[in-house]
Amino acid sequence: MKIISFDGRVGANGVEVKTTKTGISYATFSVANNSFTNGNEETEWFDVTSFDPNFIEKRAKNITKGTYVIIN
Repeated sequence: MKIISFDGRVGANGVEVKTTKTGISYATFSVANNSFTNGNEETEWFDVTSFDPNFIEKRAKNITKGTYVIIN
């Protein structure tokens, strides 16, 4: 198994909770990750989707634009 981890700040739209056609809730948001290469700052955006009911019910409402997050 491989694990991907990154950190950054949540983008302008914050967390959006949506529902599939079959009634399953999920959350989507973007995370900006800044890195430095040869003294130049580069920003890479990651689109995140979570189907975890615990995240959706307890944490999604508290994550807004600019919130620092760590994604595993």
